[in-house]
Parts: sequence; C-alpha cells; structure tokens
Amino acid sequence: MLELNELRDIPFLDHLTTDKLQKIANESVLLSLEKDDILFREGDTGRDLFIVLEGKVVVEVAKPGGEPEKTVEIHQSKPGEVFGELSYIDSAPRSATVRAAQPCRILQIPADGLDRLIRDDHSMGYRILRNLSRVLADRLRASDLRYRNVVNWV
Repeated sequence: MLELNELRDIPFLDHLTTDKLQKIANESVLLSLEKDDILFREGDTGRDLFIVLEGKVVVEVAKPGGEPEKTVEIHQSKPGEVFGELSYIDSAPRSATVRAAQPCRILQIPADGLDRLIRDDHSMGYRILRNLSRVLADRLRASDLRYRNVVNWV
C-alpha cells in the first residue's frame, strides 16, 4: 500500500500540496519488481512515468551495432528518482531498457491520468511540468559533462 508520506520528498513532486499528492496517488499504480525483472525494453511503446520508491533500477541501452541482448548501463535510478519522462513528453518509443537491480517498489503514473490532472488543474500542471523540466535539465547537464570527459579534444 502506498503511503502519502512516501511522495513528499520526491523532487519530481516538489511543492505539491497534500491534496495534489493525493490526486497523483489516486491515479497511480504500485508495482513490485524482483531482481532482474524488466519493467520495459528499449523500443517499447508507452508514456507512463515511474518513480522508484524503494530499491534501485538500472537503465541500459543496446550497444550500437551489437546484439540486442548486449547492453551498456547508463544510469542507476535510486529512491525518489523519476524515469520514463522522455516517452511521456514526446510519445516516442522507450529510449532504454529498465531492469530492477534489486527488489523494488515502483510507482507507475499512467500517462492518461497525468495528462488529465495537468489539464484539469493548471497550477498542479505547471508545477509538475516545471519539476519535470528540472529533471531533464539535470540529466542533460550530467550527459554534457560525461561527453566532455570522453571527447578527444584536438
């Protein structure tokens, strides 16, 4: 069972009132994953967002030109982190595979429900989309830094 207090310290849900957190909880589904369970695969369709409540998930991508089962870990999401945001925003296929690195509790926020909340409550929608923008900006900055460290500067 999901406790509302579990949502209070999640950066993606920052600055939402108890009432607004309850609306998110009402739209959400609590998932339990065992170690090595695959939540979704690179190329899958789907726009739902996910938040790690307990445990850790690994985000993996297929090696370019390699066999599909050969993957490279690009990130580990720990409690409080949101993922699945790219497909939520652009409706494109999933850009990575997400696998449980250990037993996990994951909050799934169905895209249709989130869309409805954003549309019906503009102040909530503003806060959610602003928070999601911050998540994306943080990830882009981290990616830029990794890129800088591997480029052979001439």
